Amino acid sequence: MVVAQPSFADSQLSTALVRLENVRISAGDIGDDAQVRFLIFNNGHTPLHLRGISSLVAKSSRFEIEISNKKHVTAELLSIPADETLNFQTFHQRIFLSRLTKKLVPGQEIDIKFHFLKGDLDAVAHVH
Repeated sequence: MVVAQPSFADSQLSTALVRLENVRISAGDIGDDAQVRFLIFNNGHTPLHLRGISSLVAKSSRFEIEISNKKHVTAELLSIPADETLNFQTFHQRIFLSRLTKKLVPGQEIDIKFHFLKGDLDAVAHVH
């Protein structure tokens, strides 16, 4: 289990309300996209809105959602309903760190920042 650390600069996000577990990222070469897998728990009574993720090892990120066999759409914002869990370990919902600036090899750990409308949350991802 990976426990996230809050980033409180302008944040109102509480780790009592949101929890990240099993944060991991696929290995990749410079310029590749790497899929980030995790579970996110919204323990609050209102929806959470995930705007994206970032890391020093990538230039950007993107959400991809499978809507039918081999058909995907991208999203700008994902909502996690109150008292629900969003599973980014499946193949129906994906988030990628795009255009890697550093080669990722199994066994490494990288820092990832999760950006919500109410603030940011820091986590460590294990490269697989």
